[in-house]
Amino acid sequence: LRTGDIILHSWSSFPDELEEMLNPMGTVQTNPYTENATALHVKFPENKKQPYYYPPFDKSRGGKKFLPVLKEILDRDPLSQLCENEMDLIWTLRQDCREIFPQSLPKLLLSIKWNKLEDVAQLQALLQIWPKLPPREALELLDFNYPDQYVREYAVGCLRQMSDEELSQYLLQLVQVLKYEPFLDCALSRFLLERALGNRRIGQFLFWHLRSEVHIPAVSVQFGVILEAYCRGSVGHMKVLSKQC
Repeated sequence: LRTGDIILHSWSSFPDELEEMLNPMGTVQTNPYTENATALHVKFPENKKQPYYYPPFDKSRGGKKFLPVLKEILDRDPLSQLCENEMDLIWTLRQDCREIFPQSLPKLLLSIKWNKLEDVAQLQALLQIWPKLPPREALELLDFNYPDQYVREYAVGCLRQMSDEELSQYLLQLVQVLKYEPFLDCALSRFLLERALGNRRIGQFLFWHLRSEVHIPAVSVQFGVILEAYCRGSVGHMKVLSKQC
């Protein structure tokens, strides 16, 4: 956890963009152009030097009588809204979701109360034993609706099943969801760099997908770091790329 003094440089807003001020799809990075940016100075308290104890792993199940209702909820269109009672039911039957309906993970993540530390700890423990989803289904978990680091690491673990050819088909989308990563050093950027360094064709497309947007302030630092890491790891390809720029 972050502690001590931290300075955050905010982004500018304009009168005709007021409806976008709370845009959840906006960048999570601090403004790199600090000269004219408003600075927010915050101080986080120091953590006590004592161990953290997580709650026991709850293996509660709701019984077979609720399974038809659960299946009906999970079979709905992904864009359909869940009511409070339905979200409570999904969370209560999370063990059944894992064992019988593993593809229900996105709806389970929308049902958890993220402001409850115990529930979040239960979810993180559950992710460690959740069956791997097909890569195409796991792509949904990299959307801006799922900012949790452990969820995104799980999704990247599912993507490792992709062949290089299949990864090439989704490379542009994966570069775009990099914008929703809360940290520069994350599982997705490491995964993309690993595959790009192992396959020059993937590296070629990754370089230009990043290079085409590196001028945008919201992603300039993030994309610049990944570009530098790739170029340092593939010196031979960098000579070819320098002729294309």
